[in-house]
Formats: sequence, structure tokens, C-alpha cells
Amino acid sequence: MNNTNSVIKNVAGSPVTNHPNLEKISVKVGPNPSNNILTVYIYGLSMNKDLKISVLSISGIVLKTMQYNSLYKPVQVNVSTLKSGVYILRVTSGNKKVSKEFIKN
Repeated sequence: MNNTNSVIKNVAGSPVTNHPNLEKISVKVGPNPSNNILTVYIYGLSMNKDLKISVLSISGIVLKTMQYNSLYKPVQVNVSTLKSGVYILRVTSGNKKVSKEFIKN
């Protein structure tokens, strides 16, 4: 049985449709834990789509947001001013969102 319309949930709990014609974005961050600079690697971005990277508190409060046009290189995010703890990095491109947790030492 080929189920191309099954629904799964990503880290943020948003539904993601699993369909062969949809592009997927994936995000890797490092080093994790981080002291000063967090490097964000983003794969699978659509061309000509704006990209927004946000740092959120674990309770969901947006602390920092950066906007880019289509990006094909790693992004360095300065996290040195954040207090030690767990944070969420959210990457948004078009109608796609991916979230990753990271630790600030």
C-alpha cells in the first residue's frame, strides 16, 4: 500500500505531509552545547524563498531573529549573550518550519 499522504509531526509538533513531490529542509547545529557561536547548516532550501532563523526560549519567546534571502552556506549565530540553558532554533522557509534544540553553556 502506497500512502503518500500520511502525516507525521516534526520537533515543533507541526504536521508535515510526507509526499514525494514536496521538498524537505533539514537543519543541523553545532557545536551543541555552544558557548559563543552556533553554526547552523541548512539543507534542502527552495530557491527564491526568504529564510528566517529565530532563537527562542524553551517557553517559546522569540529572543533573536535574522532574515536572509536564499542561503547556500552555513550561518553563524552569536549566542554569547544568552544565559546558560536550553533554547530552540527555528528555521522558516516559505511555509516550512524546522526546529532544533541547543544548549548554551
